[in-house]
Amino acid sequence: MSLAGRATRLPASIVTSAHGLRYYSKMKHAYSNYQTVNIIGYPFSIGQPIDGVHLGPDAMREYGIVQRIKRDAGRKVRDLGNILLDNSRKGEQFGIVKDPATVSAASKLLSEKIQSVLEDDSLPITIGGDHSLAIGSIHGHTARIDDLCVLWIDTHADINTGESTVTGNMHGMPLSILMKELEKKRIPGFEWAKPCMTAKDIAYIGLRDVDPEEFKYIEDIGIHMATMADIDHHGMGSVFERALDTINPRRDRPLFVTWDIDVFDPSEAPSTGTAVRGGLTLREGLHLAEQIAKSGLLVGFDLVEVNPKIGSQEDVKKTMDTACFIIEALLGKTRRANVYQKR
Repeated sequence: MSLAGRATRLPASIVTSAHGLRYYSKMKHAYSNYQTVNIIGYPFSIGQPIDGVHLGPDAMREYGIVQRIKRDAGRKVRDLGNILLDNSRKGEQFGIVKDPATVSAASKLLSEKIQSVLEDDSLPITIGGDHSLAIGSIHGHTARIDDLCVLWIDTHADINTGESTVTGNMHGMPLSILMKELEKKRIPGFEWAKPCMTAKDIAYIGLRDVDPEEFKYIEDIGIHMATMADIDHHGMGSVFERALDTINPRRDRPLFVTWDIDVFDPSEAPSTGTAVRGGLTLREGLHLAEQIAKSGLLVGFDLVEVNPKIGSQEDVKKTMDTACFIIEALLGKTRRANVYQKR
């Protein structure tokens, strides 16, 4: 029996495979607890200005993420390789927004890839690459999974629009592309990606560096937001439960997680482009990931913004370790004895 979801109340509409593993098709109230996961590399950097983040997927592979998932999380792994992406900067702009057409084209490829993987009844893991990838990843999941809800685990809110962005970098804008409430503020070029998220579908955990206009959007729309101050005050366990109580009160909605490595304090993950002090400890991150796995609701996730060109070799090693620990925990590895049968 899988570790995740053993205590979860399951609705009558759940479907069970011949192997006793829960799975979903394009239907409401369904879950995944697959023994097989598919890794998708998204080597893309155009959504932000710092060189190297496109090297993240291959660096994670070289660091042994596939072997660690098999050994420590007890899952079978299919490595689907990298999506072939254009990382050349075209210089086109919409206002100050940089290279939106390039980001759009890459995001569409990821959405299509995610949709094809989900038809294979397996759990997709997308490794980035910068956080603009959430446009394609979340869009692809919502195209195949009804009633999806999302945990956005990040230092930053990533909900800037073309009107509010100060930098013009699209890794700070993916959520504004996806939100129905911000459809009138979307930049052009993403017509293929119909807005698929509302405020009731998404919750933030870990915010501590939010632009004033982003904060106004969040409050006006009504997205649930847990900052680092909230984690300090209430503790990670309570923060997680409050987030689920908001977006998934009956615990009957499939859950997608997009996890930016910069949510951690730089002492835990220094090799990332927009590090901000005062972030999660590894223990807090592991607790959150373990609780997500235990919920039995997880249908896919992203891990983004690992940049192996930032910092010393020791910095890169520490960041890779942190990323691997989180991926393993999301897939069911715990800090207690694991009860899965290794294959």
